[in-house]
Amino acid sequence: MGLRRVAICLTVFSTLWVGCVSRATTVSQSDKLSISVPRVAYSRGEAVEFTTTSKDVGNIALTIRTVFPKDREIDLLVDLFRSPATKKSTLDTSTLRPGIHRVFALLKDDGNLLVDSVSLEIAVREVTPRGVSLGIMGMPADVDPEVYFREWGLVGIDHAVFDFRPGQQGEFIVDRLDKGLKYSIEAIPLLHLSESPRFDDTFSEELPPEQTTTAAWAQILRPGATVARGKDGRAIPSPLADQLLTRARDWLSLTLRAARGLPGLRTIALDQDWAPAMRLIDEHTPQTEAGVGDYSEAAQKRFRDAGGLDLPSLTPREPGIVGAEDDAYLKWVQTIGTPGDSRAPSVVSFNAEMVKAIGEIGSPAPMAIQIPGGYAGELGATVVVCDDYTTRAPVLNTAFLIDQARARQGSSVKPIWVVTGRMGSDDVVPQAAKRMALNVKIALGKGARHVSLDTHEVASSPVFRSTVTDLCRIVDELGPFLNTMVPMRMPVAVLYSETTEAFQRVVDWNDAMLLWKRKHRRYERPWEHQQSFSVAYPSLLRAQVPVGVITEDDIAQGRLGNYRALVLVNHQYSTASLSQKIDEYKANGHPVFADESTVIAPEGTIRIPFDASVVSAMGELGLRRQDTEISRIVQDRMSGLVDEMSHWVRQVKEVPGVEYPVQINSDAVAYSMSENGHCRYLYLYNTDLEKSRKLRVRLAGQQSYVYDIESHRETRVETTPSGRAEFETEIPAGDWKIFLLSPQQIAQLRVAVERYDREIRIRVGVLSTAGLVIDGSHPLRVTVLDPKNDETPYSLYTSTDRGEGSATFQLANNELTGKWKIEVMELSSGTQVKQVLEIR
Repeated sequence: MGLRRVAICLTVFSTLWVGCVSRATTVSQSDKLSISVPRVAYSRGEAVEFTTTSKDVGNIALTIRTVFPKDREIDLLVDLFRSPATKKSTLDTSTLRPGIHRVFALLKDDGNLLVDSVSLEIAVREVTPRGVSLGIMGMPADVDPEVYFREWGLVGIDHAVFDFRPGQQGEFIVDRLDKGLKYSIEAIPLLHLSESPRFDDTFSEELPPEQTTTAAWAQILRPGATVARGKDGRAIPSPLADQLLTRARDWLSLTLRAARGLPGLRTIALDQDWAPAMRLIDEHTPQTEAGVGDYSEAAQKRFRDAGGLDLPSLTPREPGIVGAEDDAYLKWVQTIGTPGDSRAPSVVSFNAEMVKAIGEIGSPAPMAIQIPGGYAGELGATVVVCDDYTTRAPVLNTAFLIDQARARQGSSVKPIWVVTGRMGSDDVVPQAAKRMALNVKIALGKGARHVSLDTHEVASSPVFRSTVTDLCRIVDELGPFLNTMVPMRMPVAVLYSETTEAFQRVVDWNDAMLLWKRKHRRYERPWEHQQSFSVAYPSLLRAQVPVGVITEDDIAQGRLGNYRALVLVNHQYSTASLSQKIDEYKANGHPVFADESTVIAPEGTIRIPFDASVVSAMGELGLRRQDTEISRIVQDRMSGLVDEMSHWVRQVKEVPGVEYPVQINSDAVAYSMSENGHCRYLYLYNTDLEKSRKLRVRLAGQQSYVYDIESHRETRVETTPSGRAEFETEIPAGDWKIFLLSPQQIAQLRVAVERYDREIRIRVGVLSTAGLVIDGSHPLRVTVLDPKNDETPYSLYTSTDRGEGSATFQLANNELTGKWKIEVMELSSGTQVKQVLEIR
C-alpha cells in the first residue's frame, strides 16, 4: 500500500472577540501528521513557534529548507522528538536569511522509513524602514490578498493601503497584515471611524438608519438646518460630539488589539470624513437643507465655551480688512474650522483623542496618519492629496501642496506624505502615467518621505505597472539618500492667506453670488484661494522665481524678515495686524508683488498682470469638467494658464536684492533644492510631457563640482566672467535629473568592514583629493557577494549623512565559509572600493 503524500494547507481562525478580534493560525495536515504556526510572516529576529502533532508511533523531524542562488538547497534541523505527541518547537528567525522558507515535518518509523510528511511556508523579513516609501491605495475588498501582495511585491512597492470598516471580521485585517509582510509590503489599514456609530455595541451588526440619524452627534449644516448627510444618505458625524468620540475610540481600541503584536502593523490611517461638511444650494438642494460647516450642538458648545460669543451671522462680506476682536465668524474659524478643511480645529481635536487611544494600547504604537490631514502636527505625518483627476491641476501643483503643508506645520516638523496619481479608468493611460511619474519625482525632490498612488482603477494596465516598477527602482536606489535631505529655504515668500480662505467659504452662496455680481466679479467657488495657487505657484516656479510658502502665523511670529521679497496671490481678506506687518515690510525696502485678484496690498506693490483666480471661474464656465473625452483639452487649458502667468512673471525683472540660486534657459523646466552639510542638491523637472529639453544651467555662489547622480559621473562645469558656474544637460520628456553640487571633488572612499559574531558592520566615508571627509550626503550601493560570487540578500542601497555612513547586516547560521566580497560604490561619482571579508 503506497504512502499518502498529500498535504492539505488551510487557515483556521479562532475568534477571541465577536466581530473584531481574531487570530489566524496556518495549518498543514494529513491523516497522520499536522504542523501549524500562528502566522506566516515574521520580522527577522522574532521567535516562531511550530506546533507539530501525530498520533502514530515513530520519530518526527522538523526541518526548514533555505534556498540559495543556483538552486543550492540546505535543510536545517529545528527539532527531533518521539511520537505520538504534540510538541511545540521554537526557532530564532535571526538565524535565517530574509526570504520565504519551507518547513517540513517528517514522520518516520523505527526503521527510519518515511511514513508521512507535511509542509508549510514561513516568511522572514527585515522590517527596517528605508526612510522613503512608495505604495498603492485602493486595494479591492474582494481581492485575494495572497495574489495581490505577491504581484505588487514583484513590482517592488513598499506599502499598500486597504479599507477596514466596522462590521468586518478581525481576520480580515490580520490576514492582510500577515500577507503584506510575507511579500515585504507594509499593509496599512484605513480605519473608517466615522462609520462606528452605525453599528451595535459589538460593532458586528449595522443598525437601522433611523437609529443612527440623530442631531445629538451628527453635523448640522447651519443653525436650525437638517442633519448633514453623505452620499449614502447616512448622517455625517461631528468630531466634537462626546458620544461619537467614545464609539470611535472603542472601535479603534478593539481593532488594534486584534492586530496587536503583528510586526506588519506599523502605520494606521484614519478616515477623513470628519471635516466640517458642506452642501451648496442648487437645483437638487432645497434652501432649508443647504449650508456650510459643523454647527452641531457639540460645536456650538465648544464655541461658546471658548469665547462666550454668540453664533456668527454667517453672511458674506466684501473683501477687505476683517477680524476685529469681537468678530464671531473669525473666532468660529479659529475654534471649529471652515467647511471641507482638513486643518479644522475640530478635526485636529478628534485626531488628538485617537492618538491618545492608540498610545493606551501599549508599545510599540503604530504611527497614525489621516488621508488627508495631520497639518497641525497632531499625527505622525502630514498627508496631502494631489488629485489631478479632479482639478486637472498642473504637475507643479504638487510642489505647492508640499511647501504649503510644510509651512503649516510651523515648529512641529513631521514627514510629508503625498497621495497622487488618481486617474479614471478611461483616461489615456500613457499620458496619465507620465503625469503621475513626474508628480512622484517632484514629491520626492521636494522632500516627501512617503508617496501613495491612488490608481487602483488602472492597476492592471501594463503601462501603469511599468511606470510603477521604474518608480520603485528609483525609491529603492535613492530612498536612503533622499531621506537625508533638508529642503532649502528660498528667498521669496508667497503668502497663503488662511483668512482669505475662511471668508471666501461663507454660508449663503446665493447671497454671495449676488454680492459678487454687483461688484462686477464672477461667481466664485469656496475653494478660490486654493485653486488660485494651483496656477500661481507653478507659474512662479516655471519662471524660476525662488519661492516658498509663508503663513499668516509665520508673519505674526516675525518670520517674514527672513525673506527678501513677498508675493501676494488672491489676497482678499486680511486682519488689521497682518496688513500692518506687510505694510511695514514694504516700508523697510522689501519688494512686494501681487496678482490682479489681490485686493489688499501695500501702496507701491508691483502688479503681475494676471488674475490667478480665473481657474476658479473655469468651473462655472464648464471648462474644468472631468469628462475623460476632453481631459487632454482641460489639461491644456490649465497648462495654458500657467504658461500665460509665468510669461507675465518673467516680464517683471528679477526681484531686486534677491540672488536667484539657479537660472535655466528653458521655460518648461522648474527646479527645487535641498542641502546636507556643505553640499547642495539640485532637482530639475521637465514639465513638458512630450519633448526632451537641452539646458544650460547657471549656479549662484562659489564654483561647485557638479555630479549627475543618474549617470554616476562628474559633469563638466564652466565659469562665466561673473564668476557663476554653468553646465549643460538634457532631460527627457516628463522626467527629472538630480545633481550633487559639492564644494570639493570626490576622490576616494574610505571603507571599514568589521565583524561582531554574525553581525557585519560597514562604515563609509567620502573623501576629497586632500583626504578630508566631504560634509554632505552621498548615495551608496553596497554589494555583498558570497564565496561562490553569488549576490546575497544583504546587498543594499544606503547613504552617507554629513559625509559618513554605515550599513549593518546579520549573517544566517548556515552561510558559506570562505572569502566574501563587499563592494561599495558612491553613485554620484561612480567611485568604487572592494574589500574581502573572511568568514570561517
